[in-house]
Amino acid sequence: MDIKKLITWIPIVAAVLGTLYTGINTIIKLNNTIEQHTLQLQEISSSLASIDERFTIEIKNLNQKYTDGREELYREVTNLTTEIATARAKVEALDNSYYKVNDAVRDLGYDLKDFKREVTGDY
Repeated sequence: MDIKKLITWIPIVAAVLGTLYTGINTIIKLNNTIEQHTLQLQEISSSLASIDERFTIEIKNLNQKYTDGREELYREVTNLTTEIATARAKVEALDNSYYKVNDAVRDLGYDLKDFKREVTGDY
């Protein structure tokens, strides 16, 4: 009878040992997979960090270029405003001198008429 009990217990022990072996293998494979994924995540994280650093530098450079461009535009607008004011002043000066020259020519015309009258004796 001991053999019958032993024969009965052999498949049970084999099944338990097979299940334990399969479970341990599955756990080892899962640990390896988790470790590989952890390494991949670390690589991705370092790649993202370098990309983030590179784009941070690019953003700083763009902000600096934007600031420089804005300052240059402000200087150019200031120069244009100054040139426009100068041009307006010159136009006003020319306009005033035109009226003065016009008045002088008209006065000369009157003077010539007066001179002609004096010369010819017409009054």
